[in-house]
Amino acid sequence: MQTLPTDTLTCDTSRLLQWRNDPDYDYARGLMEATEGPVDRLRRWLMDKLYDWFDWTLNDSQMNWLFVAVVLVCVLLVVWFVWRKHPGLFRRVGAVSRPANDVEDTIYGINFGNEIRRAVEKDDYYTAVRYTYLHVLKQYHDAGRINWQPYKTPTDYVYELRFPEAQPDFRRLTNAFLRVRYGNHHPDRAFYEDTARLADSLSGLTVKEGGES
Repeated sequence: MQTLPTDTLTCDTSRLLQWRNDPDYDYARGLMEATEGPVDRLRRWLMDKLYDWFDWTLNDSQMNWLFVAVVLVCVLLVVWFVWRKHPGLFRRVGAVSRPANDVEDTIYGINFGNEIRRAVEKDDYYTAVRYTYLHVLKQYHDAGRINWQPYKTPTDYVYELRFPEAQPDFRRLTNAFLRVRYGNHHPDRAFYEDTARLADSLSGLTVKEGGES
């Protein structure tokens, strides 16, 4: 009986896998490109570059940790910047109820003495603390110690003030205002009185730039 010759052909699976992963042999991709628009091609190119970069980064242990560190630093910087410019966004749930006339903070068009006195008579220490702080800002703006602007944050004025005698109390007053305005702190009369003492001390130190007030 005649025997058939032995088949010596074998399938090189590793070579097949290499070809499948080689973009030069990706014929389906070529057909897909023919139907893609410019935006689709740009998006796919960006995704390929990101995939290659992430693949290279995550396969290197040192680069992996460096990548994680850079991402964390970027996230923290973004959070810090947002908090600095918009601290109210980080106010906790269940914040202190605000009066109906609680609008954006301003130092103009307000009779601070009357408003503070009226708030204290109503035991509305939230409003009393708020106006006490704004009154100090008005005094220091008029004295040329700070330049009040509606887009600035309380922290901006702490760094802007170049008045060594006033800086400690001004920082404490600012922290008290931030606790009440954005920190969900319910001020009582004692808290307001501490704030008022800081404001009185700061008012007594109000000296114009370049001379006496």
